[in-house]
Amino acid sequence: MGHFPDRHVATVKATYRKEIVTDSGRLELIITDCSSQLHPGKFENFDAIIFVFSTRSKVSFTYARGLQNFLAWISRRGILIVLVGTKTDIEPRKVYDEEGEAFAQRIGAGYYTVSNKNPDNAGAPFQHLISQHQELYATVDTSPFESRLAWMRGFLRCGSSRKPKCDLRQLPRQGQESSEWKPSTS
Repeated sequence: MGHFPDRHVATVKATYRKEIVTDSGRLELIITDCSSQLHPGKFENFDAIIFVFSTRSKVSFTYARGLQNFLAWISRRGILIVLVGTKTDIEPRKVYDEEGEAFAQRIGAGYYTVSNKNPDNAGAPFQHLISQHQELYATVDTSPFESRLAWMRGFLRCGSSRKPKCDLRQLPRQGQESSEWKPSTS
């Protein structure tokens, strides 16, 4: 088990790159912490999004559930989604697996829980997305250059103290194109 820092280090807008080798070739993961910045244009080029909430905070889970229209909008564009509950090592929990799994199933997402202090399961959401991505693109014949897919460009932490950059009530409804959607300026 690794060292757990006593003080939180903010990672908003931090970008991490990692090249991994899979059975079907090399993938370049580009992981960006977007925090609560929910401008749909930001997600146009994402291939996957991991939504993270705290199992110790009903507020952060409620915030994630409030994103249902947004999640449906990005899902219709073929963006893979995983919902991840953190802080599972701390009691009492306010959000249990049954509730998280039910919500994830409703939005067509994978669901995982992780502990910040025990990172054993931390790679599971990424492995899930890598597997899904490979299934989707298994039949696509690409050149070596194209197989270096920068496919994961999304990471969103739910329940941030910051106000989201858009009004979620104004997200596009089914049948609306993204060009019809205008972000809130308030």
